[in-house]
Amino acid sequence: MANTVIQVKRSSSTTVPTGGTLSAAEPAYSYLSEKLFIGTSDGSDVIAVGGKFFVDLSNTIFNASNAAFLTANAGFGSANIVFDAANAAFLNSNTAYDAANAAFLNSNVGFNAANAAFLNSNSAYNSANAGQLTANTGFDAANAAFLNSNNSFNAANSAYVTANSAFDDSNTRLSTSGGTVTGDVSVVGDLIVSGNTYILDSETLKVSDPLIYLAGNNYISDLVDIGFIGNYVNATGSNVHTAFYREHEDGEYYLIVGYDEEPANNHIGPVGTHNSKLAVLNADIKTSNILLGGTNTIVWIRSSYDAANAGFTAANAAFLNSNVSYNSANAGQLTANSAYNAANAAFLNSNSAYDSANAGQLTANTAYDKANTANVNAGDASFLTVGTVPSARVTGDYSGITGLGTIISGTWNADTITVPYGGTGRTSVTENGILFGNTSGALKVTSAGTEGQVLQADASGIPQFGMLDGGVF
Repeated sequence: MANTVIQVKRSSSTTVPTGGTLSAAEPAYSYLSEKLFIGTSDGSDVIAVGGKFFVDLSNTIFNASNAAFLTANAGFGSANIVFDAANAAFLNSNTAYDAANAAFLNSNVGFNAANAAFLNSNSAYNSANAGQLTANTGFDAANAAFLNSNNSFNAANSAYVTANSAFDDSNTRLSTSGGTVTGDVSVVGDLIVSGNTYILDSETLKVSDPLIYLAGNNYISDLVDIGFIGNYVNATGSNVHTAFYREHEDGEYYLIVGYDEEPANNHIGPVGTHNSKLAVLNADIKTSNILLGGTNTIVWIRSSYDAANAGFTAANAAFLNSNVSYNSANAGQLTANSAYNAANAAFLNSNSAYDSANAGQLTANTAYDKANTANVNAGDASFLTVGTVPSARVTGDYSGITGLGTIISGTWNADTITVPYGGTGRTSVTENGILFGNTSGALKVTSAGTEGQVLQADASGIPQFGMLDGGVF
């Protein structure tokens, strides 16, 4: 019986079995809706417990969740790239600040040198004046003063040249009130930028800090959207925006495309604002909750899994029931064997009747008339009711033998023994068939079964071999 096939009730044209068509826990499968159903506990309705539909749905949910996770992961990598670029710009700004500061210090040195030269020139002038007043005291002293004055003039002239150079150098440096740096700038130290707009016009932005801190001044209330926004050209050639941001009104994160206005007041707005719509996210997602249409699908998937397990249990129970049916069929075969043994016993009883007929021959001498009658009738067994007929006298064909006795030898050539007389009413039986009752008529016999089939009864109770098949709906 290892190859027994069990077929549950099934349909290729009906999506759901009609309520009341399945018994309690009876399984049925629809190839049209690809769902497995069982009957309710009272048999009045059906319950969907599993099937290919739910397996495909679970796979679809998993693939969508996986794609969303991959997209989020890619977005995180892009955010890291933006952060690195911002950090690099910050370092460059620090370098430019240090260079400007150094230029300012150099300019101060030049100014101080020029000022010192002016003071020296003033001192020289005063000395020359004093020399003139004392010129009469000595021509050599006046000449020496003149030389000193010349030297002072040369020093002042040199200071003027140095100051001019410092001034020119200062003109090439970045002013504290603004300006443009046309070359590379390295800033060593912190760069603090104040203002409402910070523009980086560069192809690569590299930031070493692993975290980007946004909305740093959003401490008083939750009034701004937080995230990233970028510009792209859509299929119609229009400039639109894509963004990944937290909407401050509901506190949820969104990934959108098609936003066709420049965001104002740090606010993007809910999905749908300025023709925006949700973007497709390809990512692997690991989560304990998946909300689809407001429903937690994790609970739904777990429920489907439990229902499928329940369906398996029900199918197992159906298999056990079919085993019980098989055992019942075996019991029927034993009953048929018992009937066969009873038929054999009836045959033995017939032999006993024959012996009784022989015994009747011995009692024929009890009466002369009966003896004469027995002598006449001895040649015709149709008149024999009791006694023994010698074998030499029992010849020819006899159709009227009645009574009890035992036939102990010879060949049975009489009519088939019918059921009322303990026979089967049959002259042959199908090989490997099973005998079954037919009231007082001849016993019937089933067709021989094949491997994997079990003995079952049809709607009229007639036994027959077949596969365990739930039928269709």
